Amino acid sequence: MTDHSDLPDDLRPPSGRQAPESLRRRVTEAIEAEPTRGRSVARVLAPVAAATVLLGGVVGAYQLGADNTQPRPADTPSPATPSETASPSAPKSTSTEPAAQSGDVRPINDADAKKLAQKCVSAWDKQQQERGGSAEHAGEWTVRYAVVKKDLTPGENGKEYSYLVLTDDVAMLDCTDGKPGGWGRDPEALDGKPKGNAQGLEETGLTLGASSQCSDEPGPDDVYAAETAFTVSDRVATVRSRLVLDGRAGPWITTEPNRGVAVAHLKATGEDAWAAKYSLETQLLDRDGKELPIEWYADGDAERHRKQDATTAVESVPGGCQASKERREGFENPKKFERPANDGAGEERCRALLGDAFDGEDFGNAADWKARSIISTDDRWSAVLSNGEQMIGCSLFPTQEVSPPMADQPTTTAESFYFALQPTPDMRKSTLWAAGRVPDDVSKITYALPNGKSVDATITEGYWMVHYVGTMSNDEIGADPSAWPPLKVTVVQGGQSTTHEIQFTTETSCDQSSHGC
Repeated sequence: MTDHSDLPDDLRPPSGRQAPESLRRRVTEAIEAEPTRGRSVARVLAPVAAATVLLGGVVGAYQLGADNTQPRPADTPSPATPSETASPSAPKSTSTEPAAQSGDVRPINDADAKKLAQKCVSAWDKQQQERGGSAEHAGEWTVRYAVVKKDLTPGENGKEYSYLVLTDDVAMLDCTDGKPGGWGRDPEALDGKPKGNAQGLEETGLTLGASSQCSDEPGPDDVYAAETAFTVSDRVATVRSRLVLDGRAGPWITTEPNRGVAVAHLKATGEDAWAAKYSLETQLLDRDGKELPIEWYADGDAERHRKQDATTAVESVPGGCQASKERREGFENPKKFERPANDGAGEERCRALLGDAFDGEDFGNAADWKARSIISTDDRWSAVLSNGEQMIGCSLFPTQEVSPPMADQPTTTAESFYFALQPTPDMRKSTLWAAGRVPDDVSKITYALPNGKSVDATITEGYWMVHYVGTMSNDEIGADPSAWPPLKVTVVQGGQSTTHEIQFTTETSCDQSSHGC
């Protein structure tokens, strides 16, 4: 990361950010339920398509449709049928690499998968009744992935647990040993197709997730876990993934596709769970062990960050125990940001945030980035910056974050109006902002919010910014945004109006690169 230690306090990017009250409450519940005293449990969902680059353990505003406790595997309730075909062997590791490990035990047959799915859905239905039915369900639940996996954490001795992914017409649900885990709205879940020669596509419906179980200080029982998923072609025999911790590569964890889907679960333990920086690498292998082209959603890339120019997907993932400790400390002393003294100071802070988020690699010379449109009021400061080829949105007050760099070209597609949603530092309100560029004949952009209020964008020579600070719902703290009505964006172009309806999901409402979500 770029070192900003020589900058004045008001120019430094944030080193940490408190989590929302809903996450605080769930973490507290998890701590109380944890049998080992002095340990904490936290789960962070990081939307791949929203370019997750965490600054010192910064965590996003809302956990969209997610259970924030990581389930502990139990004995699998289903004696699933062993696979009839031998798994292809992954390429042999070099002497400098840890030996590869298989994360799978066997696929689950259809009959046993159906029983586990029924158990999971029944428990999920009960949860929804207790929570007031905040998550949508439409159509029939379908098993899209069903495998008996093993816990690779030292001390668990490869303990087995079942893992299923279910989809209906509007969402996805994952299940561990018949118990519901994360839920997310995604009507096109697992239906994406890779472009060109790519033989697998990262599945954004199965959101890249990370969780940690940590002591107050580093200890042998601390665990950091991450997961990722791909839909793959018939050419793919094995998928292997590994964590890279502060530049040190962990062992490859191999998994076989099941029903055209591959899900990798990875773990780091002890001191490794306290690494400062994590990344995740994934490769697709054919039956001869040859690496195949892969498509994934990389940090800060254009076109919603989709990449397909290599055989190894490389992504940043949320931080582990150190980041969790910083978040817990932040609960008691939340950081508040100062409004820029003037617009010039605001521009400089935005450039510093951009540099810290992307290490100066994806955006060229920082001095070339100039403000094109600015919102400056007593309770808000935000801007659109451009270097002529790329542009970003930047919010500095009351919250502080930047968007991923995007092509500096006019557009009015629904995706170009995705937004950032965060709680204010005092946890009393929300801040929602978005930025972009539209054709010259666009005269008005209006965001209609779930609370019934409407906010007009500021448009300056095609560059636009919308910024709202206030409550988004009657149940602001602890609310699940994925249960809110869709946000409506109306664009007036050449005298004609077009309205986009945008659901609150981990892709649409996490359009910032300096926070997870």
